[in-house]
Amino acid sequence: MGIEAFDHLYIESRSFKESTAFWESLGFQLVEEWGDEGHQAGRLQAGSAAIVLVECDPPPSTSTSG
Repeated sequence: MGIEAFDHLYIESRSFKESTAFWESLGFQLVEEWGDEGHQAGRLQAGSAAIVLVECDPPPSTSTSG
């Protein structure tokens, strides 16, 4: 038996605004938004499928010295 549907996806992004525009271009609609500038989050909906999109800080850079 294969996957027939999903309830929601949780996606982290470095740019909430750009990621929202991408998902909206695929037919999702931003239906709920929270947070503040720099750490925004929201829920996008398309039919019964939902995406929880969260803006996060980039991972700390790691450098190695030889």
